[in-house]
Amino acid sequence: MAADKPKFLVVDGNSLLYRAFHAVPYLSTSEGLPTNAVYGFASMLLNLLNQYKPEAAVVAFDARGPTFRHEAFSDYKAQRPPAPDDLVKQMPFARDLVRALGIRILEVPGYEADDCVGTMALRAREAGYSVVIVTGDLDELQLVGDDIVVVTTKRGVTDTVEYDTAAVQERYGFRPEQMADYKALKGDPSDNVPGVKGIGDKTAARLVQEFGSIENLLSRLGEVKEERLRKLLEAGAEDARRSKDLCTIRTDVPCEITPDDCKLQLLDAAAARELFTRLEFKSLMPRLEEMLANAPEPPAPTYAVLDLPSPETVTSLEELKSRTARLAPQSTAALAPLYSSQDPLWAELDGLAVHAEPDCRFYIPRPLVPDALEVLLDSNARLVVHDLKRLLHAAPNLQDRLAQRVSLDTTVAAYVLNPGRGSYDLPSLSLEILEKQLQAGTASGGLLGLAEDGENTARIVGNEAACIFQLAPKLEGRLEADGLLGVYRDIEHPLIPILAEMEQTGVWVDRSALTALSESLNGRIRALESEIHRLAGEEFNIGSTKQLQSVLFEKLKLPAGRKTKTGFSTDNEVLAALAAEHEIAAKILEYRELTKLKSTYADALVGLINPRTGRVHTSLNQTVTATGRLSSSNPNLQNIPIRTDVGREIRRAFAAVEGCLLVSADYSQIELRILAHITEEPELLRAFEADEDIHAHTASTLFGVRDEDVTPEMRRQAKTVNFAVLYGMTDYGLSRELGISVSDAKKFIEGYFARFPRIKEYVTSIQAQAREKGYVTTLLGRRRYIPEINSGNRNVRAFAERAAVNSPIQGTAADIMKLAMIRVASRLKREGSSAKLLLQVHDELLLEVPEQDAEALCKLVGEEMSQAYTLKVPLKVDVKRGPNWSDMDSLR
Repeated sequence: MAADKPKFLVVDGNSLLYRAFHAVPYLSTSEGLPTNAVYGFASMLLNLLNQYKPEAAVVAFDARGPTFRHEAFSDYKAQRPPAPDDLVKQMPFARDLVRALGIRILEVPGYEADDCVGTMALRAREAGYSVVIVTGDLDELQLVGDDIVVVTTKRGVTDTVEYDTAAVQERYGFRPEQMADYKALKGDPSDNVPGVKGIGDKTAARLVQEFGSIENLLSRLGEVKEERLRKLLEAGAEDARRSKDLCTIRTDVPCEITPDDCKLQLLDAAAARELFTRLEFKSLMPRLEEMLANAPEPPAPTYAVLDLPSPETVTSLEELKSRTARLAPQSTAALAPLYSSQDPLWAELDGLAVHAEPDCRFYIPRPLVPDALEVLLDSNARLVVHDLKRLLHAAPNLQDRLAQRVSLDTTVAAYVLNPGRGSYDLPSLSLEILEKQLQAGTASGGLLGLAEDGENTARIVGNEAACIFQLAPKLEGRLEADGLLGVYRDIEHPLIPILAEMEQTGVWVDRSALTALSESLNGRIRALESEIHRLAGEEFNIGSTKQLQSVLFEKLKLPAGRKTKTGFSTDNEVLAALAAEHEIAAKILEYRELTKLKSTYADALVGLINPRTGRVHTSLNQTVTATGRLSSSNPNLQNIPIRTDVGREIRRAFAAVEGCLLVSADYSQIELRILAHITEEPELLRAFEADEDIHAHTASTLFGVRDEDVTPEMRRQAKTVNFAVLYGMTDYGLSRELGISVSDAKKFIEGYFARFPRIKEYVTSIQAQAREKGYVTTLLGRRRYIPEINSGNRNVRAFAERAAVNSPIQGTAADIMKLAMIRVASRLKREGSSAKLLLQVHDELLLEVPEQDAEALCKLVGEEMSQAYTLKVPLKVDVKRGPNWSDMDSLR
């Protein structure tokens, strides 16, 4: 490449994303969103931008729908299974990442990403650039030439090989432009390109070296000396011509983007930070910050800046009372707190800004804040804040009054309006809703901590109060216009103080039990390690994919399954299938499970016990999930397993304090009951009304046998099908769950819909509604927007269709559980009970209660939860009690 020419980076986005998905071990956020593919993709992009420092760049993705290759050859890529769901979920984030890094995206209907790569590479070279193509495949080596090199990933996403013309010639013995001829002869199983039957890599390379091209070879078949080979070529001539056409990358894709259009734009710092934060890319954040620090200064903001003069500082209670007395009855006063630290649970109030009309703005410094809050609570003003739960934590003595007097939390209101946003911080909401840029400062939504410059602090926090004041009426207006005011007022707002109290209470954890469990697991892991080494006949790193591949497939000669870019897969699904072949596979699975449980729970939880309370205090997040469910983080207590012995041991460490018991109240099959209510499917309604085993009943219906003749295996399959319908699982997904063929899984689903036709009608109608309106709703009116359902990308659209089916059901279950929490908390308060709500884990509530009150509390919780919402079938609640979260007896 010419050193004096500007560099143009062309990235095959689909190829790198797919490579990263299979190369990077499974990663997910604390909320369960898979991130390994986009993590690897992000790491690669940051490396490329740093290494090549291009002046221009473009990332090409496959566009929606079939390509010209599918039209030319109907079996093109026909054998490829759909992209894994965990990869599909990450695709939108990959595009968001590219945009945030200031890179153009190129995708053209009817063409593949590598056609876009080829077209832009040639255009860039003609425009005077030196071109670097980055891909996970070798197909694009045919594009190598003057001022064009191809960089391919070798292992994972960080080890790369750079090919120029000499490097291609050295590896294959022919020129880059002959790569299509080579592939046309040997075929490409990954794309279902047939090639010439019977010709492999070595023969194909030799023929290309000797004859130069497919056309020349076929016109000179008489010069092929081996009779067998000549006959193969005669029989496969048409396949060879067709295969070359399929393998040739097009460089004339009709796209309007020019190379100069792809000059790197300024990084969107806010979007990049928000994305990395949402995806929990903590290890990549320093690299992003380094890039942002070296980026050119951004242009002047396109939005008007919300930057008001500093509000006056109140110096006495008398002055505060005088100002507060001027507030008109029922006028709105926005409060913007300043906290002493970023700890959401234990921070104290360092200051408070108030913004009200007409012309009422002031700042209250730390010494006056507690008394000032009481004065404001005594006023006739209508109070609004941003993140009420955090304010409740910082003012524990005023929690009840604050909960009663604050009428709107702009954070939660914005979430109800659009639960798919990545962030609900004040700067983001100001830009989106007010179209104003919140003046930059260190407070950033009340996260400042103690400020040295009092005047500057007052200005920053005062601007936040002004922002909250302006947001409140707009949010309320939108809630009312969208029919969501009831969801906010009846469900989400009353829940805020309940969650705050639960977070402050925490769950007592037996440190000694966790320590003993960790030691026990360590012994079991070491024993398993020795047993695996014995079965392998050698010591090796069990966590190394490469060494594991060598032991399983080379030394032990076990049947290899799915092949990835880095060799044959050793994921859990493959190991489960190999368990019947060799004992080592089952041992490795057990080893993986135990090491994960030890590090994630037995070891980590000990360090999270608060020394002041002896309890673990999780954050119960109200504004994270798209369906309305609560989530848990720092630590995530909703993911503790319950179906394994080790999982039960972990739960056993979560215990009641002396003199108390834990009570668990769990909705029984609530989502299936909601499905029965929505669809009014007669058989489901009857079975639930009769309190029958719904999975056994489904099995009886599916298999055409009497209820008493249903076997455990029939029930297991029926249960899987029930939830497959709830979660919109495909026949491919069901086949993997049940270990049956795709065709048999398809018959299961078709049989299910034939026997429960109203469920099929629901699936069809709800997907149609989502396509028409762009959203679906729960029974209580909560919305989930699903714009991807009209995507031209088949995989993205399929994911959206599944979300459309499940969201009204899962969201309604979440709404009912929240109503139940409100009812239970209200009843406990009315009766003066000392019982405490501790946790909510999807369909389960966990409470701590004095031992002598346990029986009465079990009945109380069961009553309130079963009456939280009226369905056409009973809401059944299973209530248990015990000394810890594992050893519990059902209420009789």
